[in-house]
Amino acid sequence: MSNLFCINCHTYTEHSYIGTNYNTEQTLHKCQVCDELVEIDSDDGISVAIKIKTRSGERFFSGWGKGGRVQTAWSLAGAKLFLVCIREDLDLVISKLKAKNKKFSLVKVGEQESGVNQ
Repeated sequence: MSNLFCINCHTYTEHSYIGTNYNTEQTLHKCQVCDELVEIDSDDGISVAIKIKTRSGERFFSGWGKGGRVQTAWSLAGAKLFLVCIREDLDLVISKLKAKNKKFSLVKVGEQESGVNQ
């Protein structure tokens, strides 16, 4: 077992190794908290953005405004990205969002092959 960040339940907890998905070259782990399977390439390089539900739809967390108000961006380009290996920053934002009763999810950010030949 190894301590990894679960993108489903937002916890940094023990995950048991299940196997490797050779199509995506990612390892499969099972979270001990939410009991879900999670595909992980490497915990050190994973970046996440926080998607917040608002009255006008889903927006991305971008920072804090005056009086501790949540600032959001319409697209991922304006979002604040967090490295999972640096837990302090992400944990602080998550705890503040929970205290404000915001509904949010974490979105894994990374490369994706387009399938277009160049």
